[in-house]
Amino acid sequence: MAQGMRVTELNGTMCMVSLLSFLLTTVSACSNARTFLSYDGATGTTCAEEILTDSSCTLVCESGLEPVGSFYCRDDHLVGLPACEPAGSATEQVTKVAGTFQVTTIRKRTTRMGLEFRDNLRIALAHALVISPSDFDRLDIVLNQPATDSSASVYSLIDVDYEILLGESSWEEQVGSDMTTMSDTNSNVRGDFQTMMNSTYPIGDLFVTRDPISFVDTGLQVVIEIPSSSSENSADYATLVIIAVLLMAVVLLAVALCNTRHSIRKTVVRATVMGLPEVHE
Repeated sequence: MAQGMRVTELNGTMCMVSLLSFLLTTVSACSNARTFLSYDGATGTTCAEEILTDSSCTLVCESGLEPVGSFYCRDDHLVGLPACEPAGSATEQVTKVAGTFQVTTIRKRTTRMGLEFRDNLRIALAHALVISPSDFDRLDIVLNQPATDSSASVYSLIDVDYEILLGESSWEEQVGSDMTTMSDTNSNVRGDFQTMMNSTYPIGDLFVTRDPISFVDTGLQVVIEIPSSSSENSADYATLVIIAVLLMAVVLLAVALCNTRHSIRKTVVRATVMGLPEVHE
């Protein structure tokens, strides 16, 4: 009986060990490499050494500044781009789409090689998605595998990690769907992107390595200036007309006075020449 109880206890202990081992191996985390980058006005972050899935952290800012936005661990990948902004800045919730793809291309040996490639890729991708190049909140370009020699026919493998800030949450599904189809050579989005890039950086293969995900973040509030109403415009126009009429009246009065003075001078001169008394009109 006692032996049977010991066996039961041993089995229970082994089950607990197996369960703990399972939990430890299934808990995923994100790389915190981006949290160590330099951010304007930041003195550090609230991020732990291991950022677990579905957790978040943000920047620690200098006096007079406060963090806007956060880092988020989503699907084993760190997304989000917080910034230190003046304290009290108006903020709002924004929707972003983030993902990663790999592309092979022939790199150019120029002084701005990396920056030039990123600029061209930003414009081409914005054109294909029918968005503005400024909608890319983050666009990280990482050389995964360089060309094996200097031959122009050898392609380099490049990782493209992006975050797109959407002006309206309704665009989320469309942009996410378009980015998912980038691997498909028959995709219109892929075709438009490749056509735009081929003139400067010929594209070989393209693979979506991390499907796009959407998440909600905090960003600075966008202030849209509302143009003046038609009634205000009419009032401004009427004011300008009145000012123009008054200026014209002043000019006409000045001309009339000048003519009057000229006429008086002619009369005085004529009277003096003829020996007549001066007549003042």
